[in-house]
Amino acid sequence: ADPNVCTKEQQWSPLIIAAKNGHAKVVNQLLEKNAEIDYKDYDGWTALFWACWREKDGVVAILLDANADPNICRIYKNRSQIIEATEKGYATIVEKLLEKNVVVNHRDTGLL
Repeated sequence: ADPNVCTKEQQWSPLIIAAKNGHAKVVNQLLEKNAEIDYKDYDGWTALFWACWREKDGVVAILLDANADPNICRIYKNRSQIIEATEKGYATIVEKLLEKNVVVNHRDTGLL
């Protein structure tokens, strides 16, 4: 089976669905089958972005260790993962992103 086949409307890949729901074992299995790690859905969200947004610390660690790009920004307001995690108060995720040399001086199109 192709690990990169997406849903029609939201364009979610299996990796995005597994990451946003915190299914670390499935994330690992999909990565082993060459799932596209930095694939973007309809709004520019990657699996890492979803895992950060939903505070899935374990999945964030797996994706970062697999070299997911922590600097990809979502389309809406050009928000970065570090901005979203900081705004939500997810200190553990912010620390993990900082360990991967995330761009901290990124400016979105809103207030941050």
